[in-house]
Amino acid sequence: MKLASFCIQDRPTFGVLIDCGLMDLGARLPDLQGGLRGFLESPEFERLPARLANSRPDVAIADVRFLPLIPNPDKVLCVGINYVPHVQETGRDLPEKPVIFCRFSGSQTGHEQPLIRPRVSSKFDYEGELAVVIGRRARHVSTENAVE
Repeated sequence: MKLASFCIQDRPTFGVLIDCGLMDLGARLPDLQGGLRGFLESPEFERLPARLANSRPDVAIADVRFLPLIPNPDKVLCVGINYVPHVQETGRDLPEKPVIFCRFSGSQTGHEQPLIRPRVSSKFDYEGELAVVIGRRARHVSTENAVE
């Protein structure tokens, strides 16, 4: 399941990718507050698979401007130097414990949105990123019940 926050014209909303477009869940659930973050925390999230059955997209991907996935995160924690090729590339030793750092919400951008390169840099540093959004409190989570 691929979730997204996006703007249709100038209206911020959120939804899910289906076929070659997006289902606008913000428009379909007008009383829900808090955007995608509010949706993940609501009982509506549990009903999403039923909503997807026989649904069609509301808008084409080409007609939206993507926002950061969660525009209003509580916190963004990152794990760095966490795979061998990156450790080798940087010339560092493999850390004994995870290197954890924070990112600020203002430093994130939406899919296919422009990036600003500082004048003091001649090129971008690139990395692959994986976002894991936890919408509910969780402890001692087992992968046996993972949702695909």
